[in-house]
Amino acid sequence: MGKKHSVLALAAAAVASVGFAGSAHAATVTGDHWDVDMEFDCDLESFGDGLHAHNHETETEASLASTVFQVSGTSNSIWEQSVFGAAALPLKVVGDGGSYRVGFAVEAIGECDAPSVTFRLGSATVPSGARVAGYRRSETDGVFRPTTTRFDSVAGANRNIGLTPISHEDLRWGFTATGTYRLPLTASTVIGGIPTTFTGTLTFSVV
Repeated sequence: MGKKHSVLALAAAAVASVGFAGSAHAATVTGDHWDVDMEFDCDLESFGDGLHAHNHETETEASLASTVFQVSGTSNSIWEQSVFGAAALPLKVVGDGGSYRVGFAVEAIGECDAPSVTFRLGSATVPSGARVAGYRRSETDGVFRPTTTRFDSVAGANRNIGLTPISHEDLRWGFTATGTYRLPLTASTVIGGIPTTFTGTLTFSVV
């Protein structure tokens, strides 16, 4: 079942308007369940809005270019240790275990199956010597399993996630230092037999 959203609206309870380099009026997000979203318009047969931020709590959307996700939580859990190693702990984190989450989604507006999309991370801009990774916690019946890393700013590490039609994946994000992290993303898909790409930048402010 498709759905319609209020495009470029922001939930007031979760954001505050601030100035930010590269954007005249960026919005700082501090809560709720968000995704980097691709919505396929079944009537137009296109991803009309391209990469954008989608709030699942309020069913509203915002420009990815003018949205900054603020991170202030700290963790030294086994999940972070499995990705970054014990020497890097504690880390600043935001993620799939709480009410404030940032994931990825492919959805449809109308009655159809959206094309599959692969999200890929380019060369991230991070504070000097810092690292960021997006990963899935893994646990079965309370027993720890190795995490699945989807994105990592370390050269040569995992840098993509593929989502099938009408699917969604929450991630946990870990950061080794405070500062601003800019993650350039490319969303690749095939529409009507034609390869198509969309680009955007996911920005975190770690405090």
